[in-house]
Amino acid sequence: MKRFSFVCCLVLLLNMFCPAVHVHAEEITTPSDLPCEHTEVVATHDADYHWNECAFCQAVIGSKIEHFGSVWWWDEDNHWTGCQGCGEPTSDFIMPHASDCGDPTACTTCPYKGVKEEQMYHSIDWSNMVYQHDEKQHWYPCYCGETKDFVEDHVAYCGDPNTCGICGTALPAPMATKHKYTYEGSDGHDATYHWYNCELCGEVALKEKHWNWCMLDPTLCDRCPDTTGLTIARMDHDIGLEEGVHDTATHETVCKY
Repeated sequence: MKRFSFVCCLVLLLNMFCPAVHVHAEEITTPSDLPCEHTEVVATHDADYHWNECAFCQAVIGSKIEHFGSVWWWDEDNHWTGCQGCGEPTSDFIMPHASDCGDPTACTTCPYKGVKEEQMYHSIDWSNMVYQHDEKQHWYPCYCGETKDFVEDHVAYCGDPNTCGICGTALPAPMATKHKYTYEGSDGHDATYHWYNCELCGEVALKEKHWNWCMLDPTLCDRCPDTTGLTIARMDHDIGLEEGVHDTATHETVCKY
């Protein structure tokens, strides 16, 4: 009996100081039920448009904008032309960076700075074309001086056997001289030959028989185009490297005409 009275008193005290909490299931609110506040926005695009969207719910923020403009975009390896607003490529030409030895970290095509060493090439400083030379040859150096281009032997023109007529350096010993002429048109002709006069001394520098290309008029000379009645010694074939045709049996380059 005493035990029962104790239990009843304990229950009474619990009800007085710890009232029951009634929880209704319909009042529980989970995070997924809350409206997204779009607290983080990311830029995205497809082939036609670019836009901002919520990073959590992917809702479009604002409106989609059609790609516009075409400017350079790049990463650490390549560059391309792309939409001014998002960088979506506007062509299929995604090209690797390249720099010359005058500024080895700057891409020569786009504004990127940080070109890798293996993407650098040597290039002549075309704005400062100054020959370098030794006793036998002259050449144009690249920006850094490591490589040579347009390497030629010294040549002395008539009247000055002690000076190279191209780079102007004094030669270590007198050389046999050559005439200087330009192989364009001709300075004179007869029925069989045309010739070119030396620009320095006026003497005939080169004399050759009349000729023409095989696809042109066989009665005219390529170097004397306004003169008729000439004896054409030969008709040359055009086997230019860019447009030459190759014989499939012999693999020889044959005239494209």
